Amino acid sequence: MVEFDGAHSLSSSASQTFEDQNRLPQIDDIVKSSNRTYHLIAILGEGGYGKVFHAVQNGKSYALKAEKYKSSMLHIEIAVLKTALKRGAEHICELHDYGAVKPDFVFMVVTLLGKDLYKLRNEQPDRHFSISSAVRVGIHTCKAIEELHSCAFLSRDIKPGNYAVGLEINKQHKRFFLFDFGLARRYLDKNGKHQKSRGEIGWRGTTRYGSLKAHQKQDLGRRDDLESWFYCLVEITCGMLPWRHVAG
Repeated sequence: MVEFDGAHSLSSSASQTFEDQNRLPQIDDIVKSSNRTYHLIAILGEGGYGKVFHAVQNGKSYALKAEKYKSSMLHIEIAVLKTALKRGAEHICELHDYGAVKPDFVFMVVTLLGKDLYKLRNEQPDRHFSISSAVRVGIHTCKAIEELHSCAFLSRDIKPGNYAVGLEINKQHKRFFLFDFGLARRYLDKNGKHQKSRGEIGWRGTTRYGSLKAHQKQDLGRRDDLESWFYCLVEITCGMLPWRHVAG
């Protein structure tokens, strides 16, 4: 078991025990923030730059996301979640804590959620929801986008895999939450005015759910989040999108 103190940098002697910098925590490690201690008990997901853990603090479960210090974009997610928390958002996952262990990783702690919408759809007969269920899901997921936009941020990656149902233990099992804001961008400046389009900026998002402007590699706006949301609705209602098997 290794202990990480998020309130302070690791000592040079401790850092030298690792093969290189940007070491991510592992299962059974202890991660400390300025006033809390988290025990990592399982991996929920992982990618090229980070991992998401099931973490326990004083008997309560959370999701702890850790990313390599030098390549982390967690500051964007933390900014989104802090704003959403201040505004009392009901359909955006709640931020509980965050910190950094220099020079290895940055982390944030959010409410632990249940299965994502992509997995839930695949568990249904014919891989789609009934009309009534799809309508209820659509209302929740649209409200999440409305809350995000009211925080002056765009998602730029709306997809079923970025929505998850809450847990019954938290009395949130009848509500869907939006999470993962790694591609989020502020669309209002400090004066509350819309930022000007930057024109062609390259691809952003997930190909299957990308808007027309995303495929044209143009700067995205609120309408593009809603267009991606509409494609999600088509998929959970019909079971697939018309271009599912299109390559290129």
